[in-house]
Amino acid sequence: MSAIRRRIATVLLALAVMLVLAPTNAFAVTKTVRNFPGTTKNNVAMAKATVVKKGTTVLKFKKGSGLGVIKFTPTATKKYTFTFAKLSGPSTYIAGSAQFFYMNPYKKVRKSVKLGEGVRPIVPLCNAKLADGTKFTYDGKTYKRLATRKIQLSLKKGKTIYILTQFENENSSPVAVTARLKIQ
Repeated sequence: MSAIRRRIATVLLALAVMLVLAPTNAFAVTKTVRNFPGTTKNNVAMAKATVVKKGTTVLKFKKGSGLGVIKFTPTATKKYTFTFAKLSGPSTYIAGSAQFFYMNPYKKVRKSVKLGEGVRPIVPLCNAKLADGTKFTYDGKTYKRLATRKIQLSLKKGKTIYILTQFENENSSPVAVTARLKIQ
């Protein structure tokens, strides 16, 4: 009987070690984000947005012109951290942006976010090859090229926030991208 117990204990210990040493992406959920043409009505795009929850989500953006729309509904009123990282795709250089919005009955309401560069209307995103920390200007605002972006937002329970994304390659052509979004 003790040999069986030792065998069970060994198997359980091996499982525990595997869980501890497993790469973090083994626990990430993967979701494909739909592209919506710029002419899509707000209520249609928002209703069909890709839903994400707290935790890590690997997002796959299909190649195509338009906006990828993601939505997150907070389960509690508190400050949430959104981390975008690990952009990858078939192109050498990938650049894109994320914008945070609420919906009211008539239109999208943009939520400016605080970055290291100050409060900005968009969050620039890029892959590691393009992320060299240099500065660039967009719409009169200065940004840095960084591979990882952390954004903290105070959100109210049940008030859905939408994240609109768009990605391009070095030729300013739409590109398929994989990115990691972690919400804490």
